[in-house]
Amino acid sequence: MSNKALIAMLLSASAGLFFIVDVNADISGCYLINEKIPELSTGKDLPATSWMKIEQQKDNFYLVRGELTGANHHVCTVTSNKGSIIMKRKKNTLNYHTEIDYYDGKRTCDLKFDFLKDKFVITENNYNCSDIVFACGERIKLHKYEFPLTSKTDTKKCDALIK
Repeated sequence: MSNKALIAMLLSASAGLFFIVDVNADISGCYLINEKIPELSTGKDLPATSWMKIEQQKDNFYLVRGELTGANHHVCTVTSNKGSIIMKRKKNTLNYHTEIDYYDGKRTCDLKFDFLKDKFVITENNYNCSDIVFACGERIKLHKYEFPLTSKTDTKKCDALIK
């Protein structure tokens, strides 16, 4: 087999590999997205901001809070009664777990921020995080929400948005 054929085979085989952020990469910062979102009642595109502030504490623990804006400007505020939620880092993922008493029994919220090569993706196990813990608006959910890593900016920009 020629070197060119071997290189072509290796390149095509590696094209589908899953790239992640360096395990030691600094993920702290303010991730900020400014966009235009249609408002259903007027049909006009209005400016909206989604943001997530991630601050490393000691060891592998991070303080996280933010606000996501979805269709028709519905909002999802990721926060706790003390301000930020505490997430634990394991390799390239921030993890949050809580259980709450609900009228029909205990509900769990498992939230993950998976840091990939060019973005981080928020996932949740069963929409309890969106629907119960953070009370997101009807047209915004946390599951599969993405922030490009290029949206990372100075944390002071997030501080200005905290209400």
